[in-house]
Amino acid sequence: MKLYEVNHMIVDLKNKLASGELDEKTVQDTLEGVLPIMEEKAKNISAMILNLQSDIRELKLAEERIMKRRKSAEKSAQWWNDYLLHSMETCDVKEIKTDEFVAKLQRNPVKVVVEDIERLPSKYVVVKTSYVANKKLLRKDMKEGEKIAGVELLKSNRVSFK
Repeated sequence: MKLYEVNHMIVDLKNKLASGELDEKTVQDTLEGVLPIMEEKAKNISAMILNLQSDIRELKLAEERIMKRRKSAEKSAQWWNDYLLHSMETCDVKEIKTDEFVAKLQRNPVKVVVEDIERLPSKYVVVKTSYVANKKLLRKDMKEGEKIAGVELLKSNRVSFK
């Protein structure tokens, strides 16, 4: 029996009790047989969740290690690129040909460097504005009873493991 089937059975029993279809003793006896099944299913699902959370922690650590290695490789590649560029420019070598590749000096597109944005005419300045809700203040004011259009406090549950 799956957990959702057990849940459905328990809800069905409670509905039948509320409608008077079943008496309280029958429902209680049935629940005593069904609840241990639900608890066993919940225990197994909880163990699976804890296992997945452990996997997630390990994957995050692996991601961090790989990211550090990648960043190190990127820095190293950039350093060697700058080193070769400097050498080729210093020696006025425009191209290096081998059987495997060709290394060539190329001009980059012109780059705009703005030294002081305050001195630019307004037609060259774009103003970007972003709005972010102050959720801490919203929560505080709404808990104190203030009604704010377009905002609601949402209560939810979560499963915690200790």
